[in-house]
Amino acid sequence: MKRLGKRGPGRPPGPRTQDEPSVKESILLETIHVLGERGIRNFCLKEASRRAKVTPAAVYYYFGNKKALVEQALDRFLLPLVTSFWETVRLVEDPVEALTRLLDTLMEGTKTSPWFLPLWSRELASLDGTLRDYLHSRLDRGTLGHFMDRIRKGQAEGVLNPGILPEMAYVSLIAASLFPLLAKDNWERFWELSIDQDALEGHVRATLMGGFMAHGQSKGRAPGRAIPQGGGKAKAKAMPKAKAMPKPKPAKLTPAKAGACERGAEHGG
Repeated sequence: MKRLGKRGPGRPPGPRTQDEPSVKESILLETIHVLGERGIRNFCLKEASRRAKVTPAAVYYYFGNKKALVEQALDRFLLPLVTSFWETVRLVEDPVEALTRLLDTLMEGTKTSPWFLPLWSRELASLDGTLRDYLHSRLDRGTLGHFMDRIRKGQAEGVLNPGILPEMAYVSLIAASLFPLLAKDNWERFWELSIDQDALEGHVRATLMGGFMAHGQSKGRAPGRAIPQGGGKAKAKAMPKAKAMPKPKPAKLTPAKAGACERGAEHGG
């Protein structure tokens, strides 16, 4: 005789006393963090479910499969963030203001979404094109045209560097702004340095705006940096004597132990 109340395959055990939207939101949030740490190809569903304090069966119950889970997490968190970058450019006509606001939006995005920087850089370095194909299927192709128009407008007005290639300006800005932020922790550990985060952001703005601006244009100064009063040049301070750089310690290469996902890869973990 068939037992009544038998739980179906993949269904969470017990009555649904938890708020389903909050459970799904928790799973999606942990998924995007794991994606930031491992990338899309090496994403571990078991790790995401462990952090969300649910069983892998519950994840399959709510999302169906791993691919759907990853796509919904990207839709929920990554897509709105990337769209905000493009919207910044589309809504601002002034070329210099558009560049400045885009940099501000990028900097703010790395703070509010700590998973973004490692995920973006890891996927950009990947040759499989997983994230690229995802974004191409969801972003408006005309958004790059808006950015190129701003660059051309600034060049025509004489405020942006004429040597900038409009077709490659966006990817150059992204790479040159995000890579120093990504490299900060490793650079500090390797060279035993201490780099102030605000100063680093100012450095990124200064180097980028200095490269994008036409020579002699003061509008390209880093936001928040004061211009000396009276029109004169700031008096140069004597540079402190450079300290000898510490000799890097030889790294110990220890083979990583296989985690739950690696051991259970054949089961789709």
